[in-house]
Amino acid sequence: MDSQSSTLEIRRREMMRLAGGGLVVGGMASLAGCSGDSGGSSSSPFRIPNTQDYNTIQGNLAAGSDYDPWIIPSLIYESYLNYNIETDEIIYNLIDEPSVDGSTLTFSIKDGRKWHNGDPVTAEDVVTQFKIAMLAGGDPQLTQNNPESLFEKINQTDKHTVEVKLSGEFNKQLAIMQIFYAGATGTASLWTPTSVYGKFVTDWDNAATDSERKSVTSELLDFTVEYQDVVGNGLWQIEKTSGTEFTFSLFEDHPDSDNVNFDKIVMPRMNENDLVPAARSNNVTGFQHNNPTASAVESPPSGWKALEVTGDDSGGPALICNHQHDIYGKREVKQAFAHIVNGQGVVETLGEHIATPVPSTYTFAESLMDRYMGEPIKGNLNVYDSSEEATSLLKSAGFSQNGNTWHRPDGKPFSPTISVFDSPPFTPVAKTIAGQLSNFGIKTDVQVVEPGNFFAQFPEGSYDLVVEWWDAGGANPYFGMDRNFVGFTGGSMQYPDEVSVPPVGNMDGKEETVNIQDMLDSILTASTEPEMIQNVRKLAWVTNVTLPEIPTVMTGAVYFYNTDGWNWPKRDASVFGYDDIPAWLMEQGELSQAN
Repeated sequence: MDSQSSTLEIRRREMMRLAGGGLVVGGMASLAGCSGDSGGSSSSPFRIPNTQDYNTIQGNLAAGSDYDPWIIPSLIYESYLNYNIETDEIIYNLIDEPSVDGSTLTFSIKDGRKWHNGDPVTAEDVVTQFKIAMLAGGDPQLTQNNPESLFEKINQTDKHTVEVKLSGEFNKQLAIMQIFYAGATGTASLWTPTSVYGKFVTDWDNAATDSERKSVTSELLDFTVEYQDVVGNGLWQIEKTSGTEFTFSLFEDHPDSDNVNFDKIVMPRMNENDLVPAARSNNVTGFQHNNPTASAVESPPSGWKALEVTGDDSGGPALICNHQHDIYGKREVKQAFAHIVNGQGVVETLGEHIATPVPSTYTFAESLMDRYMGEPIKGNLNVYDSSEEATSLLKSAGFSQNGNTWHRPDGKPFSPTISVFDSPPFTPVAKTIAGQLSNFGIKTDVQVVEPGNFFAQFPEGSYDLVVEWWDAGGANPYFGMDRNFVGFTGGSMQYPDEVSVPPVGNMDGKEETVNIQDMLDSILTASTEPEMIQNVRKLAWVTNVTLPEIPTVMTGAVYFYNTDGWNWPKRDASVFGYDDIPAWLMEQGELSQAN
C-alpha cells in the first residue's frame, strides 16, 4: 500500500481505542462478572448511551475514519464466533466450526441467516468481506494486521460454504482466531452485503495495474453509508437515526429473537461526563466506562451496580523506545528504563479500580502466566525492579552521572521527550513515567500530540520515546506479540527484523541472531499445543531481553448496569467471559426485562 493508505490504516486501527474518549459503551467488552439482581417491572426499552458524534459517523467499517467500531456493530451484525476469555471456549455463531485440512480452511454459514432486507446471508457475502479485507490491507472487522500474510485465495464452493486457501499450514485455533477475532475490535462480524460492497471487489478483480488498484482502495476508504441505509444481519436492526439518538428494533427473523422479551433499544448520544448523572436519573440502562472516577465506582447510583471488566482490549499503556535511535535503541538504555518505570506508580495515577501492574518480567499478562510461563525461561528471565541495576546498565553503556543528573556518552544531558496522543489513559501515564525518569535524574519532557498527527508520524520514527498500547494477546500471547514486535501496520514499531539474544534459558550464553517473523510464524504453524507453548516461550525470552515495549499496567474498565427492572446473570456466570456485552447476553437469553 502507498503511504497515504498506510496512514489511513494506522489511524483506523489505533483510533478505535479512542472512540468516545474514555468511554466505550456496551460494545466489545468481556465482563469480569456481575451479580444476579433484578428489580421491579419496567416497560422502558434498553437504553445504551454512545459518545460518538452521530452527525459525522457512517456505516462503512472499512473507511479511514468516522464510524462506530464498537456497540452499533455488536447489535446490527452477526459475529462469526464469540470467545470466552475466562474459560478459553469458543461459541460459533454465524458459522459452524471450521475444518482445516492442511492449508485449506472450510466453513459454512448456519441455516436461516438473513439480512435485514430479507435477503439470505450467503457465502458470496463472506467472500466479499474477505476480499474487502485484502483490498484495504487489513480490515477493522476481519483478520489481524495484513490478511495477505494469512490467506492466499478464497472462494465459495456452494451457496453457504466458503473455502480459504491459507498461506501455510497453521495451528487450527490460532488460524481461526487470527481471522475471526480481529484485534482491537474484538470479535469479527459479517457486515458486507455483496449488494453494497461487491462493486469494489469487482473493480479490484478487474484492475490491471497498481494504479488502478490504488484507485479502488481509495474509493473504498472514501465510501460512506448513512446509518439509516445500513443493511445488517444481527439481532437488532436500525429503526431511526438522528443527531441525538438512534433507535433499534428487534429483528424478528433472527433465529435468537425468541430469547428477547423486549423489542426496542434506544441509544442516546451523550458526553462522557453526563453518563453517571444519566444513570442517576435512569435515562440509561447499562454502559461501559473506561475512565470512571473511583468515587463513581465505589458509590454507583441507587439501583445500579458497578463492576470491573476486562475492557475492550487486553493490555495497557506502555513506554516504547525508538528502536532505531542511536541512544534510545540501545539495549542497556531500554533495560534501564524498564527498571526505572514503576507500574505501581502508574496504578496510583489511574486508580486501582481500572489498573493493575504487569508482572515485572514483562512477558505475559498475569492471567496467562500459569499456562505459558515454564521451562526453559521460568526463573531465568530479567526481573525489572531495581534502580541500582538501572544505574549499572547506564554506566556500562557510557552514560555518566553528575550529581542527580545523567549525561549521555557524548557529554550532553540525557533528556528524552515522550510523545503521546491526547487521550486517557495515555496522557496521564506519559506524565507519570516522565516524572519517574526525571526523579531518577533523566530529565524527561512530555509532548502531547493530536491523535491524527501522532499516528501519521509514529511509523516514521520521529520521536525519542512514546506511550502507546501494549497488547497482552487476550486469547493467546501470540496476538499481542505480533502487535508488539511488528506494530499495527508493518514496521510501525521501528523494531528490527533480526536481533541478537542469549540462548533461551541462559542469560550468560553466547548471543545468537534470531528472526522475529520466523519466530512468530513458528507459533502460528505449530502442529501441537506443547509445541505452540514452547515457541511462545522462546519469543517471550526475546521480549524480556530486547523490550519491544515496556508495559506499565493492565487497564480494565467498569461496567455500570441498572438492576431496577432488568434480570442479569449471577456474578459467577461464565457468559460474562464473552465479548459483545450486553448484546451477547440478549442473544443468549441471559438479559431480560423483569415481568
